Amino acid sequence: MIDLETELKTLTPEAGFRLYAERLQVWRLCASAQCRRAQACRGDPFRCCRRCSDWAEAVKSAAILERAARDPAVEAMRSDLAQRVKRLAASMRDES
Repeated sequence: MIDLETELKTLTPEAGFRLYAERLQVWRLCASAQCRRAQACRGDPFRCCRRCSDWAEAVKSAAILERAARDPAVEAMRSDLAQRVKRLAASMRDES
């Protein structure tokens, strides 16, 4: 197995983000149907990884807000998360 750190040193930044997107299977959470059909990132991998990290931070922030008080924005985040998890589960069932 190739060490990811070693592999990343030899790649351009874009290729590195594409590798991260591939390894993390970011396409499973992508809003782009093209990426989900191809089961690979078909767009800008930096934007995809950034979008996912922004989304993960938003979910984390929503969890903190939820503990403090019930908030309509938290409910919207929870709904979005549930839809993404359902889509992930469906794509995993399709692969089986």
